[in-house]
Amino acid sequence: QKEARALALAGDVDALVSLVANQRLKGVPLAQAFDKVVTPAMADIGESWAQGRLSPAQEHVASNTVIDMLARVRPLVERTAKADRGRALCACLGDEHHDIGVRMVGLILAAEGYRTAMVGANVPAGDLALMIAGDPPAILALSASVHANPDTLRGDLGIVASAASAARTRVIVGGEGFRKLAALPAQVKRYESLDDLVAVAQKP
Repeated sequence: QKEARALALAGDVDALVSLVANQRLKGVPLAQAFDKVVTPAMADIGESWAQGRLSPAQEHVASNTVIDMLARVRPLVERTAKADRGRALCACLGDEHHDIGVRMVGLILAAEGYRTAMVGANVPAGDLALMIAGDPPAILALSASVHANPDTLRGDLGIVASAASAARTRVIVGGEGFRKLAALPAQVKRYESLDDLVAVAQKP
């Protein structure tokens, strides 16, 4: 975590790619590598920024470094599923602009045999609901950071969950924002980590 944090803040994309690649060479699955290396580093950076120990500029350097690293890692993703599991939409609802989590989710789902479409951050729930109704994906993966407003997130989730239910699209959610919600719609499944996401995504 400390090494990944330092590399992200230094803007060292090459070294961060090597750090993740070395985990893979040791036989660590991609999801576990992200859980071990990237997620805790970004959580620490986010907390430091929120407490004023890092400037917005420093936080942006770290975020962009991780985003560049994920783009570099994508060609290295190996599909573990023999069959095409269908299309997966990956998005952050409403005012959520922290999309590193959902970018990692997209890579994990691609490795599990899904054709991923990255909708990204700041997606109005109504727009996402229309996308689901117009061309239903097999799965909708949502991520929300600790900065998400629980009431807004709950309302947005209700809108897309209703559209997904009608379209028979599975909905999976993760991130600190969704942990704030005491209850989720019945058809929505939560993943607690990227390693947990693998198990959730593999279920029919």
